[in-house]
Amino acid sequence: MKSAPFSLSKRPTRTAYTLLELMAGMAILVALMTLSTPAIQALQGPGKMSTAAYEIAGVLQNARTYATANRTYVWVGFFEEEAGAPGTAGNGRILMSVVASRDGTEIYNENGDRAQIASDRLIQVGKLVKIENAHLGLFDLGTGADASFAGRPAVDESYGRYGEINQTTGSRPATTSRFPFQYPLNNGAPSYLFQKTLLFTPRGEAKVNGTYKMRPVIELGLQPARGGQVDSSSQNVAAVQISGILGAVKIYQP
Repeated sequence: MKSAPFSLSKRPTRTAYTLLELMAGMAILVALMTLSTPAIQALQGPGKMSTAAYEIAGVLQNARTYATANRTYVWVGFFEEEAGAPGTAGNGRILMSVVASRDGTEIYNENGDRAQIASDRLIQVGKLVKIENAHLGLFDLGTGADASFAGRPAVDESYGRYGEINQTTGSRPATTSRFPFQYPLNNGAPSYLFQKTLLFTPRGEAKVNGTYKMRPVIELGLQPARGGQVDSSSQNVAAVQISGILGAVKIYQP
């Protein structure tokens, strides 16, 4: 009698994960994302403030270069608007506009009445600059002891720094410009009125708000912001300083 041929039985092939395995995998993925997010944000924070600082420094340097190369007067205007509400003064988005005297003259009269600079006497220099998730804040004054953030050069507390520009009290510069300008340069209603300004003369000197004294050092403080909320406790900050006489720009970070 012949025995039946021996055969290996095949196990069924597994083609899918069980629901329990999928749920366990998702839980692990969520845990990893939760743990990694703070680390990623910590790495991105300083980079974002550095990028914002270098962008502002570039605008200032280009504005001064334009003034000296063309022997004209150049204004840099600062405006901070509420995130998600274009045109509304608030926190979260810094705007910068650069304009120059069309004929190379001073245009305004330092002893004259307060008045907006006529748009037909100005030339727009470059596009409107928008810096997201950043706030113009005020820091403790530097000691002037060294090249660190805390030891950076001291500035005039009232007229040597830009920060909290939308506050009714504590705003810097302490007053608004007597001669603001609008963006865009047209005869219609302005989208933005720049009342906190920095003026470069044909010699490259930097003056706050146009008609005030030349400042040895001018500082812009940068803090992170998101959704209109300023992270005032963050150490991811930067201070951009420009020499009023030489026009040299330097960035300080903790």
